[in-house]
Amino acid sequence: MTEVQYPSSAWFDAAFDPYIATDAAGLIVEWNRAAMELLGWTREQAVGQPLEALVIPPRHREQYRAGLEHYQATGESSTFDRRLAIVALTCDGQEIPVEITTWAGEAGGGRFNAFLRDLRSRDAASALQELHAAVVRSSQDAIITKTLQGIITSWNPGAEKILGYTAEEAVGKSILMLIPL
Repeated sequence: MTEVQYPSSAWFDAAFDPYIATDAAGLIVEWNRAAMELLGWTREQAVGQPLEALVIPPRHREQYRAGLEHYQATGESSTFDRRLAIVALTCDGQEIPVEITTWAGEAGGGRFNAFLRDLRSRDAASALQELHAAVVRSSQDAIITKTLQGIITSWNPGAEKILGYTAEEAVGKSILMLIPL
């Protein structure tokens, strides 16, 4: 079996997303600049440390160990080549939402690789969107949205009260339905 060659650390340091790699025992062997910026540990602090001690919140460590042991015994993992939303631990103990994609570096349980993506801005945008939706729903004013082609896409309770159509009657119809002939 030929040994798998990995790109140099400099290549992974150029990646925009945090990249972390571990060996079969779960010790960190790669930690790029983006991982340092997201999680706070320098490369020097992270490499050689157990991944679970630096990144996995304590309440998830048993599950992580069980998954690692299962992979080592069977060569199978339900997490590889999928995007998963999880919580990661920062160096100051803060838990942050991340999306992680993992894959094995070589058959037989060698190296494990992961790219992470910070979900905090997406979570903040989602919370703001939910707030805006609540404001629209609770407004006494008629608030309607439409496509550029004039098709109604939303219709709040204020519009129902003022204009006399339910959302079910209006959404999907042309805005021209509101113009008296």
